[in-house]
Amino acid sequence: MQTSSDDDDNDGQEPLDSQTSDIWKYFTDAHCHPIDTPSNIHLLPKLRTSQFFVMGTRPDDWDAVQDVARQWPAKVVPAFGIHPWFVQHQPSDICSTPVWSRLRACLEAHPTAMVGEIGIDGVASDRLTKEKYPLPHQVDIFKRQLDLAAKLRRTVNVHTVQCHGKLLEIVREYDSKLPSGKDRRKAKANSRHSSSATNAAAASEQLQPDPFPPKFINHSYSGSADIILQLIRLPRIGRRFYFSFSSAINSRSPKTLSRIRCVPDNRILIESDLHDPAGMDEQMWKSCELVAEAKGWSMMECAQKIAKNVHELLNHDSTQH
Repeated sequence: MQTSSDDDDNDGQEPLDSQTSDIWKYFTDAHCHPIDTPSNIHLLPKLRTSQFFVMGTRPDDWDAVQDVARQWPAKVVPAFGIHPWFVQHQPSDICSTPVWSRLRACLEAHPTAMVGEIGIDGVASDRLTKEKYPLPHQVDIFKRQLDLAAKLRRTVNVHTVQCHGKLLEIVREYDSKLPSGKDRRKAKANSRHSSSATNAAAASEQLQPDPFPPKFINHSYSGSADIILQLIRLPRIGRRFYFSFSSAINSRSPKTLSRIRCVPDNRILIESDLHDPAGMDEQMWKSCELVAEAKGWSMMECAQKIAKNVHELLNHDSTQH
């Protein structure tokens, strides 16, 4: 769910029946909201895109996300979270509320579920009063959800609009809390061969639970190319970041192609970011075209590379640091 843009939509080719059918099996929609159009939800299992990451954005829609996940488990990867547009209804001590207990229950009921859609939004405001939602409160709720995802070892699906510098600041804090890979390997060796309580305690301290989610999807990424490079170069968590692009949002900006080119080939995803199943296949095709153009790939090459990225994303080692 995004609103930031720079330009008008460009005209992409619609997927035609005559186009190769083999490509669709490689398509995974990394971010979508089909439950927002209940009258068309019956179309979801009929779409040619093979899989959908279906977002929950607030407590009111979590049941609908659970319903589609249970009805079409091979097609849907559910996600549950509180979007920055809706965190104003939640207290800063959200972890002690019934909403938080319910969020955790949804995630535990669906072992493959992501935490999302969560994030921070620099322009989000009340539709009636036009008053901006305070960013510090958004950050508080965002961090609590990151912590929950880390504890449950779940991927996060993240919305960031016009505050990517703040996002970088937040994840740098997490990165600084983690020991380096070299330090962790040394700690593991020490814990196996330790001959003293002091050494064992020191090793145990270095092997504390990982405080950051195992994978982090930046959906409909609209930040700068420089932020991409800074995120992926973070020494401890840089390999966890993925960047997803949608034609519906990202094709509006003339900067999108240069942003895509900065993303490593093994960190790119595509999405529709649509709220109606009726248009999702068409937008997935256009999103693939967008990435293929930027990378100089054929459509099939693009689809296959992204399918491999999705496989790596969904089959992460939850104990990896």
